[in-house]
Amino acid sequence: MWKSLLRLFIAIVIILSVMIILVGFLSTTLFIRLLDFENYLSATRILWHGQNPYGTVEFFSPPWFAILILPLTQLPIEISTSVWLLLLVLCTVGSVGLSLRWLGNVPKAEALLFIILVPTLMPGALYSYITGQISPVVNMMALLVAYNIASFSTSLWIPILAILVVTLKPHIVALPIGLCMMELVRQRHWRAIVGIIGSLVILFVLAFAILPDWLSSMLNALVQGKYRGGPGLISPGYVGLRELGTPSWAFLPQIAYVLFRWWRDGLNAHLFALALVTNLLVLPYSRSYDFVVFILPLLVLAKFESWRNWPGFALAITCVFVLPWTSLSVITPVLLAIALLLKCD
Repeated sequence: MWKSLLRLFIAIVIILSVMIILVGFLSTTLFIRLLDFENYLSATRILWHGQNPYGTVEFFSPPWFAILILPLTQLPIEISTSVWLLLLVLCTVGSVGLSLRWLGNVPKAEALLFIILVPTLMPGALYSYITGQISPVVNMMALLVAYNIASFSTSLWIPILAILVVTLKPHIVALPIGLCMMELVRQRHWRAIVGIIGSLVILFVLAFAILPDWLSSMLNALVQGKYRGGPGLISPGYVGLRELGTPSWAFLPQIAYVLFRWWRDGLNAHLFALALVTNLLVLPYSRSYDFVVFILPLLVLAKFESWRNWPGFALAITCVFVLPWTSLSVITPVLLAIALLLKCD
C-alpha cells in the first residue's frame, strides 16, 4: 500500500513539475492573445464585482463559469494564458485517449500517431488554441461522462462533474448529453440523476445570488444574436447551413435514427460519435473550433476492419483536417455524417 502511495505521490510531483516548467516557458515565449479567453476573464471580474457582463463582453456562459476560472484572474495575463492554453492541449489529448480507450483494441503505434497528430494538426483544436475557446474542455468532459455511463460504472461524481462542466457550452454536445441522461434512466442510476439535478439546482441558486437577472440577460444576448459576430465583436459574421437555405427540420430524421439506434443498441462509441455529428447538423450555430467534437467520429472511422472502410476514413480525414481551413467548412458535419452512417450500416 505504502509503495503504491509513494508511486502516486512521485507521479503527481513529476506531472506538476512538468506543468509548472511548461507554464513558465510559455509565459516567457508566447506572444499571442487568446481573445475569447480574455473575454472569459473580463466577464469573471465583472461578475465578481456584482455587475452584469452579458451584452458588455462576448460572454454567453452561465455565471458558474466564473467559479471555474476565478483563480486565473488573480494571475498575470501571460501566466493565466499559458495555463489555459496548456489545459486546452491536455483536454484535446485526453479526448483522443478516452476515444481510443472506449473503442479498444487499437494498436499502440496507431494510438500514438493519433495522440500526436490530432492536437497538433487538427484545425478545430488549433482554432481553439489561438482563440482560447473552451470547446476542448467540454468535448473531453462529454466523452468522459459517456464512457463512464456506457461502461456501467457505479461512479457518482464523474457524471455529475462532467455534466456540470458541459453546461458551460452545452449546445455543441446537447444531443449526446441527452443520450447520456436517457441511458442513466435506462440503467436506473437514480443516484447519479438526482446528483446531477441537485447540483444544477445549487448552481442556479448561487448564480441568482451572484446576479439575479443573469438568466434573462444571457438569453437576451443570445436572442439578439450577438454570438454571431459583427461590428465591434471578435468573431466575423456567421454563415451556416441555415443561412445557406437549409431548413432546421431537414436533419430531424437523423435525430430519430440516432434515438432508434440508442433504443435498440444502447449507448456505445459508434452511436455517441454519430450523435456528436448529428448535433452539429441540427444546431443552427457552430464554428470551426467546435469541430474538436469530431475527435471520436474520426477515430471511429479510423477503426476499419476491411478495405471497404477506407473511403469513409479518407472522407473523415478530409472533413477533419482539410475542410475547416476552407470556405467549405460548413459542410464538414454533413460529409462526416454520411461517412458514419455508411460505417454504422
